[in-house]
Amino acid sequence: MSPLRPIPKLILCCGILLLVLCGCGGNAGEGTAVSATGAPSAATANALATRIMAAAADVNTAANPNFAQQLAEAKSRWAAHNIDDYTVTIRYNQPGWNTQFIDITVQDGVVIDHKQDCFPPRDCTLQKIDPAEFTIDELLVVAEYVGNLNIPDHPAEITFSQTYGYPTSISYEDGFWSLAQFQPTSP
Repeated sequence: MSPLRPIPKLILCCGILLLVLCGCGGNAGEGTAVSATGAPSAATANALATRIMAAAADVNTAANPNFAQQLAEAKSRWAAHNIDDYTVTIRYNQPGWNTQFIDITVQDGVVIDHKQDCFPPRDCTLQKIDPAEFTIDELLVVAEYVGNLNIPDHPAEITFSQTYGYPTSISYEDGFWSLAQFQPTSP
């Protein structure tokens, strides 16, 4: 019997990705009420899959050699403003979904209210999402992972607010986030 060898990182990540996608698929095509509790949402599964792929991939320095610096500056601008209370509208899309519009209200860094709509209004299917995945802090994490993906044919495109540092858009072949109507609020 041969001794056990370490599992290569890529094979391990692909196995985990397969388990996540098989176990979290649910009824993504059915319209459901938005809920922050219960089984992981399709958006959660996709975000996790993106993070796993990013961890296994080489860093994407060819498409944007300045990404690490841009991200660090954006995070620094966001932290410098020390904003824990705000409202924001996010447009989110992924293959097979109607575009989802998510309005969230954050107080003390926690989502306290949200509203979700989608486009086109006729025959529109609301997808189950966790609004906590759309806070600025979480979107900065998504921007970091997506920005480090190495997809030569479809490099990620990420822009940041020059004032506040939050990602104004994140785009790659499997997802698109666009932020609009960001407004800091007082408690």
